[in-house]
Amino acid sequence: ERGRGGGREGKQGLFEVGEVNKLVCPRPASACDNNAGLIHGLLSPTVETGKLTPSSSTSTAMSALSKITREPSLLRDAMAAMRKSARDVQKFVEAVSRKPAATPSGLLRAATTQPGPVLTGVSRSPAAAAAAAADKSRPPLGGAIVSVPSSPTSTLSSTCSPRARPALQPPPLPAAPSSQPSVAAAAAVVDGEVVKDGDLYNGMRILGKKRSKTWHKGALIAIVTTGPAYKYKVKFDNKGKSLLSGNHVAYDYHPLAERLMVGSRVVGKYKDGNSLWLYAGVVAETPNAKNKRRFLIFFDDGYASYVGLSELYPVCRPLAKSWEDIEDSSCRDFIEEYITAYPNRPMVLLKNGQQIKTEWDGTWWRSRVEEVDGSLVKILFLDDKRCEWIYRGSTR
Repeated sequence: ERGRGGGREGKQGLFEVGEVNKLVCPRPASACDNNAGLIHGLLSPTVETGKLTPSSSTSTAMSALSKITREPSLLRDAMAAMRKSARDVQKFVEAVSRKPAATPSGLLRAATTQPGPVLTGVSRSPAAAAAAAADKSRPPLGGAIVSVPSSPTSTLSSTCSPRARPALQPPPLPAAPSSQPSVAAAAAVVDGEVVKDGDLYNGMRILGKKRSKTWHKGALIAIVTTGPAYKYKVKFDNKGKSLLSGNHVAYDYHPLAERLMVGSRVVGKYKDGNSLWLYAGVVAETPNAKNKRRFLIFFDDGYASYVGLSELYPVCRPLAKSWEDIEDSSCRDFIEEYITAYPNRPMVLLKNGQQIKTEWDGTWWRSRVEEVDGSLVKILFLDDKRCEWIYRGSTR
Protein backbone atom coordinates (compact mmCIF):
# COMPACT_ATOMS: atom_id res chain seq x y z
CA GLU A 1 0.00 0.00 0.00
CA ARG A 2 2.83 2.38 0.72
CA GLY A 3 4.14 1.94 -2.85
CA ARG A 4 0.89 2.78 -4.67
CA GLY A 5 0.95 6.12 -6.42
CA GLY A 6 4.50 6.63 -5.27
CA GLY A 7 6.06 6.27 -8.75
CA ARG A 8 9.74 5.54 -8.92
CA GLU A 9 10.33 6.51 -5.30
CA GLY A 10 7.56 4.20 -4.11
CA LYS A 11 8.96 1.25 -6.00
CA GLN A 12 12.39 2.09 -4.78
CA GLY A 13 11.06 2.01 -1.21
CA LEU A 14 9.50 -1.41 -1.64
CA PHE A 15 12.59 -2.71 -3.32
CA GLU A 16 14.74 -1.56 -0.43
CA VAL A 17 12.46 -3.21 2.08
CA GLY A 18 12.54 -6.45 0.08
CA GLU A 19 16.26 -6.32 -0.02
CA VAL A 20 16.40 -5.90 3.72
CA ASN A 21 14.14 -8.92 4.11
CA LYS A 22 16.54 -11.00 2.07
CA LEU A 23 19.46 -9.79 4.17
CA VAL A 24 18.05 -10.39 7.63
CA CYS A 25 15.73 -13.35 7.04
CA PRO A 26 17.26 -16.53 5.60
CA ARG A 27 13.78 -18.10 5.15
CA PRO A 28 11.86 -18.01 1.83
CA ALA A 29 10.41 -14.72 0.73
CA SER A 30 6.84 -15.94 1.24
CA ALA A 31 7.58 -16.61 4.90
CA CYS A 32 9.14 -13.22 5.40
CA ASP A 33 6.48 -11.09 3.67
CA ASN A 34 4.67 -10.72 6.99
CA ASN A 35 7.76 -9.19 8.49
CA ALA A 36 8.08 -6.54 5.79
CA GLY A 37 5.74 -4.20 7.63
CA LEU A 38 7.59 -4.78 10.95
CA ILE A 39 10.99 -4.07 9.41
CA HIS A 40 9.55 -1.14 7.51
CA GLY A 41 8.63 0.28 10.96
CA LEU A 42 12.32 0.53 11.67
CA LEU A 43 12.53 2.98 8.76
CA SER A 44 9.50 5.00 9.88
CA PRO A 45 11.59 8.08 10.79
CA THR A 46 12.52 8.31 7.08
CA VAL A 47 9.01 7.84 5.61
CA GLU A 48 6.47 10.63 5.00
CA THR A 49 3.05 10.08 3.34
CA GLY A 50 4.08 6.85 1.71
CA LYS A 51 7.22 8.26 0.04
CA LEU A 52 10.82 7.94 1.00
CA THR A 53 12.84 11.01 1.74
CA PRO A 54 15.74 11.94 -0.49
CA SER A 55 18.47 9.39 -0.99
CA SER A 56 20.71 10.94 1.66
CA SER A 57 18.13 10.15 4.39
CA THR A 58 17.57 6.70 2.94
CA SER A 59 21.23 5.96 2.97
CA THR A 60 21.42 7.08 6.62
CA ALA A 61 18.62 4.69 7.53
CA MET A 62 20.18 1.88 5.57
CA SER A 63 23.47 2.40 7.32
CA ALA A 64 21.67 2.25 10.70
CA LEU A 65 19.87 -0.91 9.65
CA SER A 66 23.10 -2.47 8.46
CA LYS A 67 24.40 -2.17 12.01
CA ILE A 68 21.42 -4.16 13.26
CA THR A 69 21.93 -6.86 10.62
CA ARG A 70 25.32 -7.52 12.06
CA GLU A 71 23.52 -9.21 14.96
CA PRO A 72 20.74 -11.21 13.25
CA SER A 73 19.93 -13.21 16.39
CA LEU A 74 18.94 -10.02 18.28
CA LEU A 75 16.63 -8.93 15.49
CA ARG A 76 15.05 -12.39 15.23
CA ASP A 77 14.28 -12.32 18.97
CA ALA A 78 12.67 -8.90 18.62
CA MET A 79 10.49 -10.05 15.72
CA ALA A 80 9.48 -13.20 17.63
CA ALA A 81 8.36 -11.07 20.58
CA MET A 82 6.36 -8.83 18.23
CA ARG A 83 4.62 -11.83 16.69
CA LYS A 84 3.73 -13.18 20.17
CA SER A 85 2.29 -9.79 21.15
CA ALA A 86 0.21 -9.75 17.98
CA ARG A 87 -1.21 -13.20 18.82
CA ASP A 88 -2.06 -12.08 22.40
CA VAL A 89 -3.86 -9.00 21.10
CA GLN A 90 -5.81 -11.14 18.64
CA LYS A 91 -6.90 -13.51 21.42
CA PHE A 92 -7.98 -10.56 23.58
CA VAL A 93 -10.08 -9.09 20.73
CA GLU A 94 -11.73 -12.45 20.08
CA ALA A 95 -12.53 -12.88 23.78
CA VAL A 96 -14.15 -9.43 23.94
CA SER A 97 -16.22 -9.91 20.79
CA ARG A 98 -17.28 -13.46 21.69
CA LYS A 99 -20.85 -13.84 23.03
CA PRO A 100 -20.91 -14.60 26.82
CA ALA A 101 -21.60 -18.22 27.62
CA ALA A 102 -24.36 -19.28 29.99
CA THR A 103 -23.24 -19.83 33.57
CA PRO A 104 -24.01 -23.26 35.09
CA SER A 105 -26.81 -23.08 37.62
CA GLY A 106 -24.72 -24.86 40.25
CA LEU A 107 -22.05 -22.16 40.11
CA LEU A 108 -24.69 -19.44 40.20
CA ARG A 109 -26.21 -20.98 43.35
CA ALA A 110 -22.78 -21.03 44.99
CA ALA A 111 -22.37 -17.36 44.21
CA THR A 112 -25.67 -16.46 45.85
CA THR A 113 -24.83 -18.14 49.18
CA GLN A 114 -23.10 -14.96 50.30
CA PRO A 115 -24.52 -11.43 50.03
CA GLY A 116 -22.57 -9.30 47.59
CA PRO A 117 -22.83 -7.20 44.43
CA VAL A 118 -25.41 -8.16 41.82
CA LEU A 119 -23.99 -10.38 39.07
CA THR A 120 -24.20 -8.65 35.69
CA GLY A 121 -23.42 -9.96 32.24
CA VAL A 122 -24.34 -13.58 33.15
CA SER A 123 -27.02 -15.29 31.13
CA ARG A 124 -29.61 -17.06 33.22
CA SER A 125 -32.25 -19.47 32.22
CA PRO A 126 -35.66 -19.15 33.92
CA ALA A 127 -34.95 -22.30 35.94
CA ALA A 128 -31.53 -21.03 37.03
CA ALA A 129 -32.98 -17.65 38.01
CA ALA A 130 -35.66 -19.33 40.09
CA ALA A 131 -33.07 -21.55 41.81
CA ALA A 132 -30.91 -18.52 42.57
CA ALA A 133 -33.85 -16.63 44.07
CA ALA A 134 -34.77 -19.62 46.22
CA ASP A 135 -31.22 -20.02 47.50
CA LYS A 136 -30.88 -16.38 48.57
CA SER A 137 -32.64 -17.16 51.84
CA ARG A 138 -30.31 -20.03 52.71
CA PRO A 139 -27.47 -19.37 55.17
CA PRO A 140 -23.89 -19.86 53.87
CA LEU A 141 -22.40 -23.31 54.38
CA GLY A 142 -19.33 -23.19 56.59
CA GLY A 143 -18.98 -19.46 56.08
CA ALA A 144 -17.39 -19.99 52.60
CA ILE A 145 -17.13 -16.95 50.34
CA VAL A 146 -17.34 -17.73 46.58
CA SER A 147 -16.35 -15.11 44.01
CA VAL A 148 -17.80 -15.47 40.49
CA PRO A 149 -16.68 -13.25 37.60
CA SER A 150 -19.46 -11.09 36.20
CA SER A 151 -18.34 -11.59 32.56
CA PRO A 152 -15.80 -13.65 30.58
CA THR A 153 -13.45 -10.66 30.51
CA SER A 154 -13.59 -10.07 34.25
CA THR A 155 -11.21 -12.98 34.86
CA LEU A 156 -8.76 -11.51 32.39
CA SER A 157 -8.97 -8.05 33.93
CA SER A 158 -8.48 -9.41 37.44
CA THR A 159 -5.40 -11.34 36.26
CA CYS A 160 -3.84 -8.39 34.43
CA SER A 161 -4.78 -5.73 36.95
CA PRO A 162 -2.01 -4.76 39.41
CA ARG A 163 -4.58 -4.54 42.23
CA ALA A 164 -6.22 -7.68 43.60
CA ARG A 165 -10.00 -7.77 43.66
CA PRO A 166 -11.32 -7.59 47.25
CA ALA A 167 -13.17 -10.68 48.41
CA LEU A 168 -16.88 -10.43 48.99
CA GLN A 169 -17.60 -9.79 52.68
CA PRO A 170 -20.89 -10.17 54.56
CA PRO A 171 -22.60 -6.93 55.57
CA PRO A 172 -21.67 -5.61 59.04
CA LEU A 173 -23.94 -6.52 61.93
CA PRO A 174 -25.92 -3.68 63.53
CA ALA A 175 -24.34 -2.26 66.68
CA ALA A 176 -25.81 -3.47 69.95
CA PRO A 177 -27.68 -0.82 71.90
CA SER A 178 -25.66 0.67 74.71
CA SER A 179 -26.86 0.17 78.25
CA GLN A 180 -25.20 3.40 79.38
CA PRO A 181 -27.40 6.52 79.35
CA SER A 182 -26.34 9.26 77.00
CA VAL A 183 -25.11 12.62 78.21
CA ALA A 184 -28.18 14.32 76.84
CA ALA A 185 -30.37 12.03 78.95
CA ALA A 186 -28.53 12.91 82.16
CA ALA A 187 -30.68 15.99 82.77
CA ALA A 188 -34.13 16.95 81.50
CA VAL A 189 -35.45 20.52 81.38
CA VAL A 190 -39.13 21.38 80.86
CA ASP A 191 -40.18 25.03 80.49
CA GLY A 192 -36.83 26.18 81.86
CA GLU A 193 -37.11 23.97 84.95
CA VAL A 194 -34.93 20.94 85.63
CA VAL A 195 -37.21 17.98 86.28
CA LYS A 196 -34.65 15.18 86.07
CA ASP A 197 -30.99 14.82 87.01
CA GLY A 198 -29.72 11.39 86.07
CA ASP A 199 -31.72 8.96 88.20
CA LEU A 200 -33.24 11.72 90.35
CA TYR A 201 -36.52 13.23 89.20
CA ASN A 202 -39.35 15.30 90.59
CA GLY A 203 -41.93 13.36 92.58
CA MET A 204 -39.72 10.39 93.50
CA ARG A 205 -39.45 9.08 97.05
CA ILE A 206 -36.27 10.09 98.79
CA LEU A 207 -34.53 10.51 102.16
CA GLY A 208 -33.19 13.85 103.35
CA LYS A 209 -31.03 15.09 106.22
CA LYS A 210 -32.53 17.54 108.66
CA ARG A 211 -30.72 20.00 110.91
CA SER A 212 -31.01 17.50 113.75
CA LYS A 213 -28.57 15.32 111.71
CA THR A 214 -31.18 12.61 111.51
CA TRP A 215 -32.58 11.52 108.16
CA HIS A 216 -36.29 11.36 107.26
CA LYS A 217 -38.35 10.14 104.34
CA GLY A 218 -40.11 12.47 101.95
CA ALA A 219 -40.54 13.40 98.27
CA LEU A 220 -38.34 15.32 95.84
CA ILE A 221 -40.34 18.32 94.67
CA ALA A 222 -37.76 20.45 92.83
CA ILE A 223 -34.23 20.37 91.36
CA VAL A 224 -32.53 23.74 91.67
CA THR A 225 -29.43 24.87 89.77
CA THR A 226 -26.88 26.49 92.09
CA GLY A 227 -23.54 27.08 90.42
CA PRO A 228 -21.87 23.98 88.96
CA ALA A 229 -24.06 21.51 90.91
CA TYR A 230 -27.71 20.89 91.64
CA LYS A 231 -29.58 21.09 94.92
CA TYR A 232 -32.68 19.13 95.74
CA LYS A 233 -35.77 20.39 97.49
CA VAL A 234 -37.32 17.71 99.70
CA LYS A 235 -40.75 17.81 101.30
CA PHE A 236 -40.67 15.55 104.37
CA ASP A 237 -43.54 13.28 105.32
CA ASN A 238 -43.46 14.57 108.91
CA LYS A 239 -43.77 18.22 107.78
CA GLY A 240 -41.10 20.61 106.70
CA LYS A 241 -39.04 21.26 103.55
CA SER A 242 -35.30 21.49 103.00
CA LEU A 243 -33.03 22.42 100.08
CA LEU A 244 -30.20 19.87 100.24
CA SER A 245 -27.03 19.04 98.35
CA GLY A 246 -26.56 15.68 96.68
CA ASN A 247 -24.55 14.22 99.58
CA HIS A 248 -27.41 14.94 101.99
CA VAL A 249 -30.11 12.99 100.14
CA ALA A 250 -30.39 9.20 99.86
CA TYR A 251 -32.42 6.75 97.79
CA ASP A 252 -35.48 5.23 99.40
CA TYR A 253 -34.48 1.64 98.61
CA HIS A 254 -31.94 -0.90 99.82
CA PRO A 255 -28.77 -1.29 97.73
CA LEU A 256 -27.28 -4.44 96.28
CA ALA A 257 -24.65 -5.99 98.55
CA GLU A 258 -22.01 -6.01 95.81
CA ARG A 259 -22.43 -2.27 95.30
CA LEU A 260 -21.24 -1.49 98.83
CA MET A 261 -17.57 -1.53 99.82
CA VAL A 262 -15.42 -0.23 102.63
CA GLY A 263 -15.78 3.56 102.62
CA SER A 264 -19.22 3.67 100.97
CA ARG A 265 -21.50 6.39 102.29
CA VAL A 266 -24.86 5.09 103.56
CA VAL A 267 -27.77 5.88 105.83
CA GLY A 268 -28.51 3.15 108.36
CA LYS A 269 -30.90 2.41 111.22
CA TYR A 270 -29.45 3.74 114.44
CA LYS A 271 -30.68 2.22 117.72
CA ASP A 272 -30.50 4.43 120.80
CA GLY A 273 -32.11 2.59 123.67
CA ASN A 274 -35.72 2.16 122.75
CA SER A 275 -35.53 4.75 119.95
CA LEU A 276 -34.79 4.00 116.32
CA TRP A 277 -33.37 6.66 114.01
CA LEU A 278 -31.91 6.94 110.52
CA TYR A 279 -28.34 8.20 110.68
CA ALA A 280 -25.51 8.62 108.18
CA GLY A 281 -22.35 6.55 108.37
CA VAL A 282 -19.57 4.77 106.49
CA VAL A 283 -19.22 1.07 105.68
CA ALA A 284 -16.31 -0.35 107.73
CA GLU A 285 -16.77 -4.07 106.97
CA THR A 286 -18.54 -5.97 104.24
CA PRO A 287 -20.39 -9.24 104.98
CA ASN A 288 -18.27 -12.34 105.68
CA ALA A 289 -18.39 -15.51 107.75
CA LYS A 290 -16.74 -13.94 110.79
CA ASN A 291 -19.28 -11.09 111.13
CA LYS A 292 -22.27 -13.35 110.33
CA ARG A 293 -22.90 -11.73 106.94
CA ARG A 294 -23.53 -8.24 108.21
CA PHE A 295 -22.22 -4.74 107.47
CA LEU A 296 -20.19 -2.92 110.10
CA ILE A 297 -21.15 0.76 110.04
CA PHE A 298 -19.23 3.63 111.63
CA PHE A 299 -21.85 6.32 112.25
CA ASP A 300 -20.96 10.00 112.14
CA ASP A 301 -21.19 10.42 115.93
CA GLY A 302 -18.60 7.67 116.59
CA TYR A 303 -21.08 4.89 117.29
CA ALA A 304 -20.34 1.49 115.65
CA SER A 305 -22.92 -1.19 114.93
CA TYR A 306 -23.55 -4.24 112.75
CA VAL A 307 -26.44 -3.59 110.36
CA GLY A 308 -28.25 -5.80 107.88
CA LEU A 309 -28.68 -4.93 104.22
CA SER A 310 -32.39 -4.31 104.73
CA GLU A 311 -31.52 -1.47 107.12
CA LEU A 312 -29.27 0.50 104.75
CA TYR A 313 -29.99 3.23 102.17
CA PRO A 314 -27.34 4.48 99.70
CA VAL A 315 -26.50 8.20 99.57
CA CYS A 316 -27.31 9.72 96.16
CA ARG A 317 -24.26 11.91 95.48
CA PRO A 318 -21.55 11.04 98.03
CA LEU A 319 -18.27 12.94 98.24
CA ALA A 320 -15.17 11.35 96.71
CA LYS A 321 -13.61 11.21 100.21
CA SER A 322 -16.56 10.04 102.25
CA TRP A 323 -15.04 11.02 105.62
CA GLU A 324 -15.06 14.71 104.63
CA ASP A 325 -18.83 14.70 105.14
CA ILE A 326 -18.44 14.00 108.89
CA GLU A 327 -18.77 17.09 111.07
CA ASP A 328 -17.11 15.78 114.26
CA SER A 329 -13.36 16.25 113.76
CA SER A 330 -12.25 13.35 115.99
CA CYS A 331 -14.58 10.90 114.23
CA ARG A 332 -13.56 12.28 110.82
CA ASP A 333 -9.85 11.79 111.52
CA PHE A 334 -10.36 8.27 112.87
CA ILE A 335 -12.44 7.14 109.86
CA GLU A 336 -9.97 8.68 107.40
CA GLU A 337 -7.11 6.78 109.03
CA TYR A 338 -9.18 3.58 109.09
CA ILE A 339 -10.15 3.71 105.40
CA THR A 340 -6.68 4.63 104.15
CA ALA A 341 -5.03 1.87 106.23
CA TYR A 342 -7.60 -0.83 105.44
CA PRO A 343 -7.28 -3.84 105.53
CA ASN A 344 -4.62 -3.30 108.18
CA ARG A 345 -6.74 -3.02 111.35
CA PRO A 346 -4.99 -3.53 114.69
CA MET A 347 -7.55 -4.55 117.34
CA VAL A 348 -7.41 -5.43 121.02
CA LEU A 349 -7.96 -9.08 121.91
CA LEU A 350 -10.60 -9.33 124.62
CA LYS A 351 -12.63 -12.05 126.29
CA ASN A 352 -15.81 -12.13 128.32
CA GLY A 353 -15.53 -11.01 131.97
CA GLN A 354 -12.19 -9.26 131.46
CA GLN A 355 -11.66 -6.11 133.60
CA ILE A 356 -10.40 -3.10 131.57
CA LYS A 357 -10.51 0.70 131.53
CA THR A 358 -12.49 2.53 128.87
CA GLU A 359 -12.46 6.21 127.93
CA TRP A 360 -15.70 8.19 127.91
CA ASP A 361 -16.10 11.94 127.73
CA GLY A 362 -12.37 12.50 128.29
CA THR A 363 -12.18 10.32 131.43
CA TRP A 364 -11.06 6.73 131.86
CA TRP A 365 -13.58 4.51 133.68
CA ARG A 366 -13.46 1.04 135.16
CA SER A 367 -15.32 -1.36 132.94
CA ARG A 368 -15.86 -5.02 132.14
CA VAL A 369 -16.17 -7.01 128.91
CA GLU A 370 -19.70 -8.38 128.62
CA GLU A 371 -19.65 -9.79 125.07
CA VAL A 372 -17.45 -9.95 121.96
CA ASP A 373 -19.21 -9.89 118.56
CA GLY A 374 -16.83 -9.90 115.62
CA SER A 375 -14.96 -6.59 115.62
CA LEU A 376 -17.15 -5.12 118.38
CA VAL A 377 -17.09 -5.51 122.15
CA LYS A 378 -19.89 -4.78 124.61
CA ILE A 379 -18.52 -2.81 127.57
CA LEU A 380 -20.23 -2.40 130.96
CA PHE A 381 -19.21 0.72 132.88
CA LEU A 382 -19.08 -0.39 136.49
CA ASP A 383 -19.79 3.01 138.02
CA ASP A 384 -23.11 3.79 136.38
CA LYS A 385 -23.96 0.31 135.01
CA ARG A 386 -24.25 1.68 131.49
CA CYS A 387 -23.42 -0.54 128.47
CA GLU A 388 -21.97 0.47 125.09
CA TRP A 389 -20.79 -1.33 121.95
CA ILE A 390 -17.29 -0.18 120.92
CA TYR A 391 -15.07 -1.10 117.99
CA ARG A 392 -12.15 -3.19 119.27
CA GLY A 393 -9.68 -1.09 117.26
CA SER A 394 -10.93 2.19 118.76
CA THR A 395 -8.52 4.46 120.65
CA ARG A 396 -10.99 4.35 123.55
